[in-house]
Amino acid sequence: MHKFSFIRMVLTIGAALFVSGWVYLSHPEWFSNKSTFVLPVAEHRATPDTHVPTAKRVATATPATPRVGMTEHVDDIWVTPYLIEHSQGAHGIVPNIGDEFLVAHLRIVNRSQVDFTVRAAAFQLLDGHGQINPPIQQDFTRQRLREVQLIPGGHTEGTLIFEAPLRDSASTLVYQPDTLDPSKRKIWLTR
Repeated sequence: MHKFSFIRMVLTIGAALFVSGWVYLSHPEWFSNKSTFVLPVAEHRATPDTHVPTAKRVATATPATPRVGMTEHVDDIWVTPYLIEHSQGAHGIVPNIGDEFLVAHLRIVNRSQVDFTVRAAAFQLLDGHGQINPPIQQDFTRQRLREVQLIPGGHTEGTLIFEAPLRDSASTLVYQPDTLDPSKRKIWLTR
């Protein structure tokens, strides 16, 4: 009886290994990293900047990654994070030890021909530790971005609050209204 059980166990393990190998070889995309985010790199200066400004100004190129204050659009929805404030909270709402709140002031304009639903969940903060943070539920600014329906030509303004590591110079604000289509993502450097 023991010999039969041992042979059956070996055949079962062999069949499982064969099926696992077949699945891995026939569908390699199932085992790849599907994350489309890239860990941001903090800019560090080893020496203080001792550059003396001259009277001649050189035009600067548009940055590859937009910064706060620049407008980006997806499907004729124009989003402008016009201010990022650093805060330690108020009214009993405080961040964890070693963290701070980033208060993003946003303006959203619907320039499309159809109604658009504003959702706070479409915004996230990618911090320098590689953590993707949703906006917190509490609001101490009393200007929270409301989830509303914008008709064509409509606009709304409000704030979203994110918790991030203190003095994180590599955080980025991410707007992705369609989670299934990563090409419809816009990011802004928050520093």
